[in-house]
Amino acid sequence: MKKAILFLALFCLTILLGQTAADDNQIKSGCTGRVIDALLKGPIGFAQFEIKTENSDRILAEGISDENGTICIPRLPRATYTLVVRRVGYTTYIKKIDLSEDGIVLGDIGMKRAQDTVFTEHYKVFLDSIESSALKQKRYVQVFMPRGYDPTANKTYDVLYVLDGGNWNTGLVNQIQRFVQNEGNMPPTLIVSVMGIDRNVELTPSPLPNWKGSGGAKDFLTYITTELIPLIDDKYPTNGTNTLWGHSLSGMFAIYAMLNTNAFTSFMAMDPALWWDNDLVLNMAKKTLPNFTKERRTLFMCGQSGRTLEHMRVNVMDSLLQKLAPENLIFKTVSYPDESHSSLRLKGTYDGFMFTYSGMTNNLVFHPMAGEVIDGEPYSVWVFNEGKNSRYTLDGSVPTLTAEMTIPEIKLDKPTDLRIKSFSNRGTYDKVYQGAFKASESWQAKSNPKALVSGALSYKIYDVEWDHWPKQNKMEATQSGTVDGDFSFNDLPKDKPYALEIEGYIEVQEPGYHIFVIQTTPGSSLFFNQKKIIKWEKEHKSMSYILPLEKGRYPIRITHINRRKNDPLGLYYITPSILPSKQPIKLPKEILYHEPLPLK
Repeated sequence: MKKAILFLALFCLTILLGQTAADDNQIKSGCTGRVIDALLKGPIGFAQFEIKTENSDRILAEGISDENGTICIPRLPRATYTLVVRRVGYTTYIKKIDLSEDGIVLGDIGMKRAQDTVFTEHYKVFLDSIESSALKQKRYVQVFMPRGYDPTANKTYDVLYVLDGGNWNTGLVNQIQRFVQNEGNMPPTLIVSVMGIDRNVELTPSPLPNWKGSGGAKDFLTYITTELIPLIDDKYPTNGTNTLWGHSLSGMFAIYAMLNTNAFTSFMAMDPALWWDNDLVLNMAKKTLPNFTKERRTLFMCGQSGRTLEHMRVNVMDSLLQKLAPENLIFKTVSYPDESHSSLRLKGTYDGFMFTYSGMTNNLVFHPMAGEVIDGEPYSVWVFNEGKNSRYTLDGSVPTLTAEMTIPEIKLDKPTDLRIKSFSNRGTYDKVYQGAFKASESWQAKSNPKALVSGALSYKIYDVEWDHWPKQNKMEATQSGTVDGDFSFNDLPKDKPYALEIEGYIEVQEPGYHIFVIQTTPGSSLFFNQKKIIKWEKEHKSMSYILPLEKGRYPIRITHINRRKNDPLGLYYITPSILPSKQPIKLPKEILYHEPLPLK
């Protein structure tokens, strides 16, 4: 993993809760800072932070620091705000920050260690009601808004409907959902507590003699799908993605609902009472699963290990799913030893959320990402964080779940149109990656001037603010000089945007495949041998390109657009002799050359 570190994208999650239209009153580039331990000076990863208005508790943005402690604050109107940073084991950090200028760097945010106190979580809750035609009675629900909810923000949320609502279930589910969200493994979610009146009536699909009033599940499902969900969608900021949670009888109802409605994307059934009425729901599943909806659905089901699992018939349902579930129904069954019918809700709800949103935090990357190759000459594509649910193809087609499972090293020996698809369980977070490896002959070095100066590349700085590099740059450079492979500049402009052009020659000392890796910003490019080989794309932290090279000196040029004080810039490469290490290195000064600079 350490060898691959230059290839891994850094994670910095920021949720903007009150986005306003971009205008001159907004800071253009946001600002950044780094959360550190005030005593040890080391980074504090995954700290929660909020940006609040100066004189109120209204949260405008919130997020989590990445593994290096970096926080990213998005564009906000120019003003003074309150920054709040929290991390277990540290005293809450509160400070006024002035965002009146662009590109402000907050620097190190030192957090002091403290005794591990608990900070309270406040919910914004609405009590709502509906006169139900299906149930012929007035019904109540509690609606829990996501943490940091701002009614003026144009943001929508997944919805989790909790059956058997009330503190017994919804209170527990709320806490687990917040925890999983804060760990970055599920999005902010609107939770609806579906309060019951008589669970024996509402949650059972057929009447049984010793269960007074039982058999009302059909009407209760009608109430939920035709009355409650439309009410929630109409009054609250929902996105149409619904999950149904249930336990025991309501767990059985969740599976019953899965077989009888398309209103939900995901289902979580905690120790469902599938024994009901001589396996009524199980027999329903036998008939329904072969003709199940073609839309992606997920089901998480759990129970107690041993004879209780058999009594609840969870094992039978799992066997049916194994035999009959279509490809689009993604399911998982877990049995817990040493848990009671009630206590398994804790582990089951956590595991259910992790399963339902599996694939949301998708960190898959591969290198080289593109390039030119010689037909018949072997090369490899290295895949990092491929996970269990990614597939790949070599013919340009989009992979399906039946395609080859992605492996850490894909070995190739011809031009290839590589596609890698990372599958999320819900399908919401599926992502396709593309790598085009085109046919080429071995590259030859172009002729270069004889009077070259060794040990560095030359650079020019332009005092401009560009979104992209112009085709023809007629600007006069405001600064110029030389720089080695570390790209350590001592005289770059501070606190303002600029454009940087680096050029010169590098000497290739061994023939074969070379991989170039660049870290820069959107709108920037890398030219090699007078050909543009990389144009920076916004979603990547680093980009790479493979080339077959002969010995010689090759012209190289980088155009870099700096929008903030700390915009990254780095160039690395892997030579044929170090390819097995998969470790890019900085360009050694011994291979760098530049044309003589004009006298000042």
